[in-house]
Amino acid sequence: MATGQRPFEGKSPSEVIEQIVHSAPKAIGRLNYEVPPELERIIRKCLEKDPGSRYQAAREIVIDLRTLKRDSSPGMTRPVQRPARRRATVAAIGTLLVAAALLAAAWHLRSRGHGGPAIDSIAVLPFANGSNDPQAEYLSDGITESIINSLSQLPQLKVMSRSTVFRFKGSGADAQNIGRQLNVRAVVSGRVSQMADRLVVAAELVNTADGAQLWGERYSRPMSDILTIQEEISREISEKLRIRLSGAEQQRLTRRHTEDPEAYQLYLKGRYYWNKRTASNLERAIASFHQAIEKDPRYALAYAGLADSYALLPEYAGARAEESMLKARAAAQKALELDESMAEAHATLALVEAHFFNHAASEAEIKRAIELKPNYATAYQWYSLHLRRFQRLDEALETILKARELDPLSPIINLNVGLEYYTRGEHAQAIREYESLLSLDPGFAWARTYLGRVLVSVGRCDEALEHLRAGADGTERAGEAVGWLAYGEARCGNVSAARQLLVELLDYFRQGRGAGLELAAVHVAFGDHEHALTQLEEGHAKRDPSLVDLPAEPELAPLRPHPRYRELVRRMGLPP
Repeated sequence: MATGQRPFEGKSPSEVIEQIVHSAPKAIGRLNYEVPPELERIIRKCLEKDPGSRYQAAREIVIDLRTLKRDSSPGMTRPVQRPARRRATVAAIGTLLVAAALLAAAWHLRSRGHGGPAIDSIAVLPFANGSNDPQAEYLSDGITESIINSLSQLPQLKVMSRSTVFRFKGSGADAQNIGRQLNVRAVVSGRVSQMADRLVVAAELVNTADGAQLWGERYSRPMSDILTIQEEISREISEKLRIRLSGAEQQRLTRRHTEDPEAYQLYLKGRYYWNKRTASNLERAIASFHQAIEKDPRYALAYAGLADSYALLPEYAGARAEESMLKARAAAQKALELDESMAEAHATLALVEAHFFNHAASEAEIKRAIELKPNYATAYQWYSLHLRRFQRLDEALETILKARELDPLSPIINLNVGLEYYTRGEHAQAIREYESLLSLDPGFAWARTYLGRVLVSVGRCDEALEHLRAGADGTERAGEAVGWLAYGEARCGNVSAARQLLVELLDYFRQGRGAGLELAAVHVAFGDHEHALTQLEEGHAKRDPSLVDLPAEPELAPLRPHPRYRELVRRMGLPP
């Protein structure tokens, strides 16, 4: 107000934060030479980087401004100012006094609940890595994910999931615009820098409606305080949003799963690798989680991470399904032994029990996960798959749409939305879902495979095979993708190509890596139902986890009238 310019400027909120943290404000005298030294002192005191050096209360600012106004008025015994300068000084002081009064009134109204619509939804955007060291990326990603997980504990607050917000990582898009795109009322953004043994975190909370900063803070602490920083940010945000927390909710918000900062950093590394979803990175994740457990054998979150990693090995690394799922079950059970309230471990255990056809246990675990963490999109996604298996299709669709509401940009959740429509026979809607997903993420190979399946069912063979071939290559010849390609080739009359793929698929199956369901589907496409049923029976004997979805897959529908099929699904505890 005194100069007509901001003290710190940048192209984005993160750049402004960087300026605030590391740069001196612009020289006031150079911008307006008529600002008296005392007013410049007051403004500079407001801009001190050390909170203890700033004004501690608005009343202190008002006293200094009134004193300056009095001393600047005509008739005071002090060095005479030029009239123009005196008028500028009095005008600036008056403006600041009015601003102080307006801010006080606005704060009073906000505290009384009249500050506009309540903020009941939030997106925590990926914190920028300010260290200029790619090896420190796990810190900025990990702190972001930890804040998301903490805030997701609050039932009154809708929190965008990690997979949705991380699609904006490195985009340079304005935080306020991202918030509007995600239809949330507030956005958190920030920057993380590691400087030797110190961690510097700058964060701010912005109102999406008007871009107003609701809260901002800079933390410069030893690396050993990393847990405290994450907790303080979550607590400050909940306080600024004026969320009323019960004692149990307050405890969950600030709960520490370990007191060892090194174990916590190893856990963050594990999650960083786990989120990359490749065979090599899953192995790195497993190693990091094991190292975290060595540091703190009672670290429940690290066991949960280990369970998640083993559960994904069959799909992303072609590991033997039964061996991996047994390890995943043991790790999830250990996590829950240490902390029964951990929603993520309940959800993973539900996934594991489903693969072993323990459906009642699976449903109980996934319901417990949702009860503990109502904002957990993955739990709704996996529950929708359970409902689909049991042909509760209306509930399944409602549940997967709830997952998408919480995590609108998640590729895997959107993939499952299309799958639900396909299962219901709503082929046009399923095709629209997959085409929309591919427009959002052209490189998502599984969307190609699943779109190809639907296109085969409606007789659009040329398009279907193009997508199915791209899907098989894009997933690095994953058994499921190769299986649906073989099915498509057979249905479209390319028998020779289908039989060549069958050899590849049988090798995959014999190694205990799944694909029994897709093998049976290929035989259905050949019109050989007896061989298809034999394949399913052999898969059940091998505990092939792919068979858990047997009753829901449209491609296997021709087998349903057969007595052998009915007996098989009965033994698996599934509906005919």
